[in-house]
Amino acid sequence: MNSWIRTTVTTQHRDALIGKEILGAVQSKVWYLSKDTERKYDIIEEFILRCFRDLTPTPSDEEIASLLGFENVKFVSVFFQHIQTKSVVVLVYQEPTNSNKGWEVFDCQQGEINPLLREAVKLSGIEAEYENFLDKS
Repeated sequence: MNSWIRTTVTTQHRDALIGKEILGAVQSKVWYLSKDTERKYDIIEEFILRCFRDLTPTPSDEEIASLLGFENVKFVSVFFQHIQTKSVVVLVYQEPTNSNKGWEVFDCQQGEINPLLREAVKLSGIEAEYENFLDKS
């Protein structure tokens, strides 16, 4: 599970969500597998990311290939070369016109909202934290 740090909402965060009222922000790190489009991870990608998130120490590509029953480690090695740790801020907001609440992922490295990180955030358990935040607000 992530260690949670509530963080200060900055001007950069406000500029990224112009027209929305930011209710809170939580900073965390997520395991991320680069994607070209906003899509859900497939089962194997999700499994490998969960191994990175949940197992200590982080398993090697050979260990993950063994868990998946693959004899060819190269298949998993491709994923290992692309997995990154991203520092993110999850911004919880409310629409001023209709009071609908939602969240966006601010990529700290790029300094902007990055919708491609939403699935990584969901896999990391941050979405449950968002639900808890809404229940308390």
